[in-house]
Amino acid sequence: MKLISIRRHALALLLVLFAGATNCRAQDPTDVYADIPLTRISMVVPEGFSLVPGFPGMSRPDRGSSIVITEVPGPFNDVLDSFTQGVGTDRSMRMVSTDDAQVSGHAGKLMVIARSEEGTEFHNWLLLFGTNKATVMITATIPASAEAEMAPGLKAAMLGAKWSPEKEIDPFSGLEFKVKLD
Repeated sequence: MKLISIRRHALALLLVLFAGATNCRAQDPTDVYADIPLTRISMVVPEGFSLVPGFPGMSRPDRGSSIVITEVPGPFNDVLDSFTQGVGTDRSMRMVSTDDAQVSGHAGKLMVIARSEEGTEFHNWLLLFGTNKATVMITATIPASAEAEMAPGLKAAMLGAKWSPEKEIDPFSGLEFKVKLD
């Protein structure tokens, strides 16, 4: 896959994700992990969030918050470069912070990006990690006004994510209906 194609794909995903809408603790061995539909990711579901059938993530409507998982077929470093360059050129977004991270045994980057939508400032917690073949992007969107309350639990859940790159994905996972072929 060419670098330009990866950049376009990554920037398009970033724009789509950004259009939607306590103390940090270590992961406890008794935490219950949920398989995220349509992905190779399992995570602890943060307090107040729930899985959404047929959707690769979870939501918390009472706080206007969501978590979306996307897997991109491209090298981690190329996808990361595309995102950091995209944020730098888009005046509607501003990088708040960026930190190195380790997720499921893979090097990653945790970025917080601010954006405004209809007069409300949102913070997108964007976690990227992966290999030279594939990249995982976990994006949590929360109102900036709720960050102090929600960010520690989100950060713990995101950094505690488990990735199984060899897992076969069931394209019908989470759907509430079945199609019968005659």
